Amino acid sequence: YDERTSRELEDAFSKGKKSTEMLIAGFLYVADLENMVQYRRNEHGRRRKIKRDIIDIPKKGVAGLRLDCDTNTVNLARESSADGADSTVTPGAAAVQPLASISVRPLPALDGQLVSPSTPSPDASNSLENSFAQLQINGDSMAERSHRGEGEE
Repeated sequence: YDERTSRELEDAFSKGKKSTEMLIAGFLYVADLENMVQYRRNEHGRRRKIKRDIIDIPKKGVAGLRLDCDTNTVNLARESSADGADSTVTPGAAAVQPLASISVRPLPALDGQLVSPSTPSPDASNSLENSFAQLQINGDSMAERSHRGEGEE
């Protein structure tokens, strides 16, 4: 439970109440402190056991989300390469991913044509170079085109 809900439960338990209602993630729950179960107020059939936490254990928060999360330790624990070989990261070193691992899709424009993203993938740049080479082979060179005026073709 979150801190507020835990306080409400502890207060009800210490006062000797048999049950208490609490609002968790938008749903009203009833905590039956005699049988140590909780259930939604409108769904009595689905019951979940509850127990009192030891104060020293770090709490996870609502829906398993960590409240006091150190982002550096999480990032270091999850640092691995795409081929499955773990890479060691020295403290203070920036983790750099190769551009080949990033896939980028073209974005659709309003008129339905595809628009090239601002950072194309290496495959897209290779095909762009190939297309450009084909234009130079099949068509006029860029120098010849630039010397012509508009409508002189």
